[in-house]
Amino acid sequence: MNTLHKKIIIGGLAVAIGVATFAPAAVAESHRRVPARAGVLKVREAFQKKMDKSNLQEARTRFQEARERLGDNNNFERQKQFLLRAIDSLIKHAELLKERVTNLPVIDDELEARIIAEIDRDIAKLTELQEKTNSATTIEELARIKEELASHRKNAYNTKVRGLVLLAHIGVYEHRVITTIEARADRIEQYLTDLSENGKDVTELKRLLSSAREKITTAKNILSDVKEIIQNNETDLDFLKRIQSKLKEVKMLIKDVYQIFREIVTQVKAIR
Repeated sequence: MNTLHKKIIIGGLAVAIGVATFAPAAVAESHRRVPARAGVLKVREAFQKKMDKSNLQEARTRFQEARERLGDNNNFERQKQFLLRAIDSLIKHAELLKERVTNLPVIDDELEARIIAEIDRDIAKLTELQEKTNSATTIEELARIKEELASHRKNAYNTKVRGLVLLAHIGVYEHRVITTIEARADRIEQYLTDLSENGKDVTELKRLLSSAREKITTAKNILSDVKEIIQNNETDLDFLKRIQSKLKEVKMLIKDVYQIFREIVTQVKAIR
């Protein structure tokens, strides 16, 4: 074997040895890279899932916030429309009340002027609150307007308008009931005088009539007291109950008077 062949054989053996030496290491390295790459993929996948979950949660949060804002807007609009309808009803009621006052059959001119002036002030304030409500942009503003409206109704309407209107109605009651019943008592008294001049004994009848007049006087005094009370007190619910109780007392007195009148008529028929 010549020298060239030896070199070739030795070189081949060297290559073979080198391949045999380094091939297992390369394979091992390749095997090590595979699990490492899989780990990276798993980490990347887990990170992606976390990001997806985070994004989903953020989307849900934003959706909830948007829904709440929408709910707040809807609630605001509902409250605003409710308040506007309430104020509009109060204005219409005030205008109707004003019309009724001017159409009362009997009312003192000065009292009528006072009532109309107070109603006009009430309507002006309600109109102002209506304009504030229309320009309101937050629920907090609406809450302040509601408080202002409640305060106005308590301090202005309840203490002034309602009391003055009540005075006017009592004046109408006095005219329709008291004046009428006094005129009837006068006619009965004149009739009894005529019977006496014709020789009839009307002593008992005059006593009955005197009792009726006493009751009429008591009713008038109660109404006078009621009018004074109205002018010096706030017309809240408890106050109205007191007034109602006194008016019932007046009605019972008037009922008794008419009962006495009927008794007089019955006895007159017996002595004619």
